[in-house]
Amino acid sequence: MVHVNDPYAQYRTLSVSTAPQSKLIVLLFEAAVRNLRQAEAEIAARHVEKAHHHLTRVQDILTELIGALDFNAGEIARILHATYWKLYHLAVEADVRKDLALVQELIGHVSELRDAWQQAGGAGAASPAPRSGSNAPSSARSGLHA
Repeated sequence: MVHVNDPYAQYRTLSVSTAPQSKLIVLLFEAAVRNLRQAEAEIAARHVEKAHHHLTRVQDILTELIGALDFNAGEIARILHATYWKLYHLAVEADVRKDLALVQELIGHVSELRDAWQQAGGAGAASPAPRSGSNAPSSARSGLHA
């Protein structure tokens, strides 16, 4: 809910509602990285419930990314689907085990995807999948999705 007297909240709502799709995807990945870093700190501090909260947020973000894929975009959408699904399962496993190494692995993969979407967004991409398989992040082209 936007508060009428909160110009920052109004600006944030307007900027999100008018942002290109590639920018929204980058924002989701930024939120995922932020939550993963917070989960990393909470696991290190043995704050299990707080770590769970942040890892659950990452799972929710990945679910949104999966749901936003346009399978009419071709093979890249299927590759991204498999990649996001694998990351989702890693996030679940990291949450169940409170495994710092898995969280750190996720940070690497999610950061790489964020960076790839930033680059694609700068090139004017607006679809939920890069234009060709060669533009897919290396984690999508690697064995991560297998």
